[in-house]
Amino acid sequence: MTPTPRHARPPSPRVVWLWLCLLALGPADTALAAGIDARIAAELADARPGAVELAGERVHMLDALRLFYAARDHAPVWVSERGYTPAGLNVLKALAAADSDGLQPRDYHLEALEALGAQGSPDPATVELLLTDGYFLYARHLTEGKVDPASLAAAWQPQRRYVDVVGLLERAIEADSIVESLLAQRPPHAAYEALRRALAEARQAPQREAGPPIPSGPTLRPGAVDPRLPRIRERVAHLQHEAPPVAAESTRYDPALAASIEALQSANGLTADGIIGPRTLAVLNAAPADRIAALRANLERWRWLPPSLGDHYIQVNIAAGSLQVVRGGELIMQQAVVVGAEENQTPAFSRSMGYLVVNPYWNVPASIARNEILPALKRDPGYAARNRYEILSGWGENARVIDPYSVNWRAIAPGSFPYRVRQRPGGNNALGELKFMFPNPYSIYLHDTPAKQLFARGQRTFSHGCIRVEDPKGLALHLLDNQAGWDQPRLQRAIDSDRTQSIKVTQPVAVHVQYWTAGLDAEGTLRWWPDVYGRDAPLVRALDGPVRLPG
Repeated sequence: MTPTPRHARPPSPRVVWLWLCLLALGPADTALAAGIDARIAAELADARPGAVELAGERVHMLDALRLFYAARDHAPVWVSERGYTPAGLNVLKALAAADSDGLQPRDYHLEALEALGAQGSPDPATVELLLTDGYFLYARHLTEGKVDPASLAAAWQPQRRYVDVVGLLERAIEADSIVESLLAQRPPHAAYEALRRALAEARQAPQREAGPPIPSGPTLRPGAVDPRLPRIRERVAHLQHEAPPVAAESTRYDPALAASIEALQSANGLTADGIIGPRTLAVLNAAPADRIAALRANLERWRWLPPSLGDHYIQVNIAAGSLQVVRGGELIMQQAVVVGAEENQTPAFSRSMGYLVVNPYWNVPASIARNEILPALKRDPGYAARNRYEILSGWGENARVIDPYSVNWRAIAPGSFPYRVRQRPGGNNALGELKFMFPNPYSIYLHDTPAKQLFARGQRTFSHGCIRVEDPKGLALHLLDNQAGWDQPRLQRAIDSDRTQSIKVTQPVAVHVQYWTAGLDAEGTLRWWPDVYGRDAPLVRALDGPVRLPG
């Protein structure tokens, strides 16, 4: 009998009742259970792809079911003429606990099995096939996620894993490790397990009524007087699962409350300045259900990633506006980044660092050229020279630089803008002194910026989609470490030369541009970050929606 994992949650009374009902397959049902092999074979032979139902329940993994049972002459795994096998009971428990991964047990036929159990004498072949289909589907969801991210955002390219569910179950049966093999499909990352623990704690925490939301009003700084402050103290105590302080009814913003607000801001990815503005107020008004939803969304995002991010990688968290460099499991570097504004969202994807460019030209995206630069040229063609823009006759290799005064800009419509615009290196070049290239279909890259003041902002969503880094020279020196003598003086000489130069990055470095609204910080502490693009809610709705498999 396969043991239940120690970290599994105790079964609910409803699930215990389900097991007892399904044990009705026992000795009294021997006649019904006889010939299970033949019933399994008949069900699979009659099944038609895309429209398979058993007891009114949609079967998702028909091809896998046929392969698995054909190889074992349709012998059952989970049921026998005496009822459930020990393996069947254990896999049922594992499927019933799928919500610990933020998934829905009903996707794995738990409600259908419960209904069958309530009937008293369910068909053993139906129970057998539904449980195997549930096992296969749960293994697949743990491996690659339930939701296809492209169905939510076109600009999202996951590195999804693949699992041979038939081979997985066959090996598990041989090794007598059915439940362990299933749960081993979870992402092996420490952050995933931390999010699972946090989800269990959030569900078990006392769900005290938080009262009505704190109303909006003027921004509050320490020392201010405001009638909302008693409610704010009450809410802070509620979030910390503590009793309100003695001075709970004071309408003055005192130092003790300021310290609590700063801690709350730090834990939620906000600037820890003690100033209670709209974003801090939103955190104070967050309901427990919002936290649970964020945890479920981020668990699913981890399931879209490969088992290893690489020995040496850069991870950008779009929601946090942060960049981390990790090598050998150790955090080497962390810095702030500026990412795309809501109307120019930075996509999520993974690629490998290819090369960096010193003193880069900025090839202005066509949309910016049409919508921002063309109107300025219509007002004054001198705008190009003042901002170091060059107007090229086209995008081909033979394109030539043309005089902006030679063009009748007023006659050009945005939809028919025929020119290429680029900004020369130096001065106010939008890419600054360095650009970091990891080729991808979105033309997204890391780069320097002259707008250094934006790194001090709490929410850093200001770019057209590319990622501006706070310390580009530090990042460049790390990437070029021990590479052909590229030390700090040589890099600075290359920058000072004003010459555009590409430098290949010879050591493999993965780049993961991801979107985390809950996760671990550098100290391993669970943190929350604002859902700057509003991506959590649609993902949770999809997690709660019907199962949709590709093809």
